[in-house]
Amino acid sequence: MAIITSLCAFIYHLPALSRWLLRPYYALSATLSVAFLAVRKLPPLCSALPSDREDGNSCDFDWREIEILMFLSAIVMMKNRRAMNTEQHVGNVFMFSKVANLLLFFRLDVRLGLIYLVACLVFVVTCRPPLYMGPEYIKYFSDRTLEEELSRDHHTVWLVEFFANWVPECQTFAPIFADLSLRYDCPGLKFGKVDAGRYGDASAKFKVSASPLAKQLPALLLFCDGVEAMLLMLLLMMLLLMLMLLLMMMMLLLMLLLLIMVLMMLLLLMLLLLMQVQCDDVDVVDVDVVVVDVVDVVVDVVVDVVDDVVVDDVDVVVDVVDDVDVVVDDVVDVVDVVDDVVVDVVDAGSR
Repeated sequence: MAIITSLCAFIYHLPALSRWLLRPYYALSATLSVAFLAVRKLPPLCSALPSDREDGNSCDFDWREIEILMFLSAIVMMKNRRAMNTEQHVGNVFMFSKVANLLLFFRLDVRLGLIYLVACLVFVVTCRPPLYMGPEYIKYFSDRTLEEELSRDHHTVWLVEFFANWVPECQTFAPIFADLSLRYDCPGLKFGKVDAGRYGDASAKFKVSASPLAKQLPALLLFCDGVEAMLLMLLLMMLLLMLMLLLMMMMLLLMLLLLIMVLMMLLLLMLLLLMQVQCDDVDVVDVDVVVVDVVDVVVDVVVDVVDDVVVDDVDVVVDVVDDVDVVVDDVVDVVDVVDDVVVDVVDAGSR
């Protein structure tokens, strides 16, 4: 099923592929990509080549060459997963095929490898990839015209691409950017381009590097009211950061309030535990003993008073004794009340 799907896709894109292959760049790339295959398979050329095969057949691939070709296929498949269009697919196939051909030629013969390397260098220097020449609604700027356009009209939003013709990613992105301009161009939104390799002042002003090591091309900049939208984005980010800080402060305050409430609850629990422990330590028998001691002391005091008083009349003595009995009864009643109170406190603490 996968082979049928690939074949159908190839047949569907065959008209476009034929137009590409008619161009010198793609025709020479295809020739360099199949150079080792032609040298190894064509009998007039392959008969004099060395081979590591056991049967000595120099017109067929050996096991090491098959491994290199399989590795090439795996790399092309992984790389093409990120390809955006057919041109990028074909470009990846050509590029990695040339690398594989270079390795195979050097493995076969150093002289053949050097010849192939020189041919690739000549191809890179003399042949440039074809530029996109399709329909587009894009205005091309220079250093001066970009500044004039941005300062002249503040009501138009500009989407400007900084590109370089020698960057493969820019060539791949060119038809996509052109299609965007055809779809979304309107009085409020315009599309523009600046050649970063040719107009270095504009690139330096907007901090776009045209160096191959920077990997910044193609770079898209959005201009609103004549100002790069990145400044507006920075302001929005600052506002968002301030809001986040306020929210974090509010959360910290809430956490502090919760912590205070938890501490207060812990203090209340500690007080209740202390009260319970104190109530558990109270012994009713000890209270009764203390009260009885107090009663004995009171009786002794009364007896001393009676002994000190000179009483001639027996009736008076009897009255005093009756009064003492009344006092003792009152003290006993007080002891009973205190006993009941202590029992109630102990019961409440146990609950």
